Amino acid sequence: MKKINKYFVFGVSDQMFALALPFVEKVIQVVEITPLPKSPEHIFGIIDYHGQIIPVVNMRILFGLPEKEIELSDYLIITKTETRLVALLIDFIDDTIEKADEEIGKSENFLLETRHVKGILKLNDGAVLIHDLDQLLTSEEVKLLKAALIKQKENNK
Repeated sequence: MKKINKYFVFGVSDQMFALALPFVEKVIQVVEITPLPKSPEHIFGIIDYHGQIIPVVNMRILFGLPEKEIELSDYLIITKTETRLVALLIDFIDDTIEKADEEIGKSENFLLETRHVKGILKLNDGAVLIHDLDQLLTSEEVKLLKAALIKQKENNK
């Protein structure tokens, strides 16, 4: 029996990405993002999500895509990593799709050298990179983020 996986597909610039659906908590319109000094380069800032402060990842910087100003039409995907909630800043929502394990290409077969991609979905209109949330931040970036969040809390007291 084939194992079927569900993926949430979204876009940043003209590149398509996907997340395994169980990692997606909610998708919201972009809200005000507070800058977070001394955080990793691709951490855009923080938001208050139902009383919880969560970091916002700028997917453009993470994947080396051209930067742009945030627009009201942008979205935040609230995702669950192993250790925390994280918001991903994206340009648009595409669809939810189902694919069997054997339909997913391995990133190393496509010469992709990024820790953030764990597979590729081949669709009729192109390829979709499956984002690996567990590789979102290196251990050093996690330390930087924690220190920046602590500093932010102290400044707000």
